[in-house]
Amino acid sequence: MPLFLKNEVANIFPYLFLRLFVLQLNISHQINTEFHQFDEIFQIFRKLLNCERMHRRVSRPNLLPNRPPRGFGVAQRNPMKTQSAVCFLCLFDGLRQQSIRRLVRRPLTVCSMPFLTFDPSYYSPSSQKAISDLYSNSIKISCEVTVDPSVSTVTALLRKHSSSIPPQRIILHIFGQGTHIPSDEGDVYFFTDTRERYKPMKIANILNICSCPITFIFDCSNAASLKPHLQNKRDVFAFFATSASENLQISTDAPLDLFTSCLFKHFETAFWYHNHRHRSIFDQKNDCGNEETLSKNSIESKSDKILKPLLEAILDAIIFETQTPENYALFSADPSVSHLIKGFALAQRVMLSFNVHPESLPELQPMHSHDIWATWDVAIDILLTSPENEAIQKIFSLFIDTFEFFPITGIIPLFNTFLGIPETHECSAKHLFQYSDGSLAAITEISRSSIPKNLAELESPSSYSLCLLAKSIAISQKTPFEAHTPLFFKLSKDPDIIKSGMLCVCCSITVEYQQVYQKLMQLCMDYAESCSPCSSLLIGLIFNKIGSLGNLPPFEISFLPLLKSNRSDFRAAAVYALGFSRQKNTIDAVLEVANDESPIVRIQVLFALFNFIKQSPNDTRLFQVLNLFENDPNQNFQKVLAQYKQVIEHVKRDKRAVLNVQNMIIQHVIESVKSPGFEERFQNDIFDIEIPAPPAPVEQSRLNFSFKSRLK
Repeated sequence: MPLFLKNEVANIFPYLFLRLFVLQLNISHQINTEFHQFDEIFQIFRKLLNCERMHRRVSRPNLLPNRPPRGFGVAQRNPMKTQSAVCFLCLFDGLRQQSIRRLVRRPLTVCSMPFLTFDPSYYSPSSQKAISDLYSNSIKISCEVTVDPSVSTVTALLRKHSSSIPPQRIILHIFGQGTHIPSDEGDVYFFTDTRERYKPMKIANILNICSCPITFIFDCSNAASLKPHLQNKRDVFAFFATSASENLQISTDAPLDLFTSCLFKHFETAFWYHNHRHRSIFDQKNDCGNEETLSKNSIESKSDKILKPLLEAILDAIIFETQTPENYALFSADPSVSHLIKGFALAQRVMLSFNVHPESLPELQPMHSHDIWATWDVAIDILLTSPENEAIQKIFSLFIDTFEFFPITGIIPLFNTFLGIPETHECSAKHLFQYSDGSLAAITEISRSSIPKNLAELESPSSYSLCLLAKSIAISQKTPFEAHTPLFFKLSKDPDIIKSGMLCVCCSITVEYQQVYQKLMQLCMDYAESCSPCSSLLIGLIFNKIGSLGNLPPFEISFLPLLKSNRSDFRAAAVYALGFSRQKNTIDAVLEVANDESPIVRIQVLFALFNFIKQSPNDTRLFQVLNLFENDPNQNFQKVLAQYKQVIEHVKRDKRAVLNVQNMIIQHVIESVKSPGFEERFQNDIFDIEIPAPPAPVEQSRLNFSFKSRLK
């Protein structure tokens, strides 16, 4: 039947069906249906039918052939990250008229930066720049600041920053110490356009205006009264300076903006709190200043190398041990939220000493009295009494001794401090790698911490740190490498470091492939022998991702000598890489190792034959080797051969068949990397582990593939 007749029948059929239905009703119940009423019913039915067709057209499955999945699990999704922030400084009303409120204690600083004036019409741009610099220096995002905003100004700013495509997370920082406190009904108070009175704004309206994910910061009294109105909301984080019905009453020797300072300026606030707790009443001035100034100057000179990284690691370790793995992963996905969570852990400890109880959403377990806080006080005392290099070695020795005697997972994030210091990097990476190589539970805990991300960003990694990163990627099937992440290991001249870096990239490709990895092909050829088998595995993986239509460099001359190596894993990996070659002399070299003593090598020859048959289906030598493989005495080889027996029989009948066979060598490598005892296998034989079960083959015919695709 012609297509236009099919369409006409499809259009007429609903009309006829509805007509017969109405006639039946007329006969049964004697209903007189007017024709125009029937026509209206038909038009409604026609619209419903069109909607159904549109739905089927939109939701139709993909007609392209199914691609094999990337890696051995679900492809990694990049988390949504914070892009901007809006800070509402609600300071005081009645500024243009005389008011008794001027006698009230008011905030003079935000994170130690002074407010030069409070008049919203004349306030200094320096105050706005101070807050913008606070955001750019701490969490690396831009911030728009407005003083005493009206509701219309708030609405305009929310619409401006929530209209990005795709939607990105924004931070709404409400510094509400100059307005009414939030109400239990969910009202946040701003001002009218003339700033003569307060005007409430429902927190629900803010959520309706901002369709993007939001992070709230409420630095005011009674802040947690808004918590019930934000619960069960998707993609919402919130930090409250005070609990419900609690006033932000801090002693006069502490700043009013202490909660904001804790969230953004971790080191400065923690150091201030340390001095506040250990202040001597017998401070005496001398020619160089008082004791506090001297200690502060000596600490600041050493802070960048050890103290600041140590504090960040301490905060991370406390969160890592006290919170659930789900919450820790949720907070760590966004760097800005991770920074605020660390600041909130500090705020719990600092503000509790002033009898103020901050809260958060999602709810966090208490962190104010954790044992790891003592590490911070000990580190400051050591740095005050010892030279810098000596102090670092003392702190590191105490930490390593503690970890060796009490290897608890809660202090694992503290390794981030010493992995970033050149003097302690090698030793700390070795200790942590050997610990991770002892059990699956150890590397699982390390992989969910922040250590893999920090290892990927090291400018001078070691072989141990890169092997540790490879184990983390293999066990978690998550890679810290992104498109813009530089690969620092390729700048090294040490073959061991380059070899471990290649192993990292191999594990990362099984999770997510990046186009930047193609630039490593020349590195693989330059270090083919010294970095084998990782060089062969990496270039083979890249060739596999490029496909048969890609242009391959002349790599054969670099990897052919590896077929005569004394190590079986070198030979097997070389066969895997050479299996992608399109040169006939490569086929001859691979067929010479078909009788290799190692079953791993013979298995790779089998997979190489599948690739060669695609290129040279009339080469009888390939089928002769396939026939010889049927009598192989090794049981592991026979298991693999049995998995592909039907495919081999089909190829023998139809030499033009297309074989989509997934090589099992990468799965074998992943199992070896993540299993305990990898250090010894990496030095001797990377495949010295039980051969995993081969994947099921996919078979299609070359002649009818395009015809079937068109029929779909």
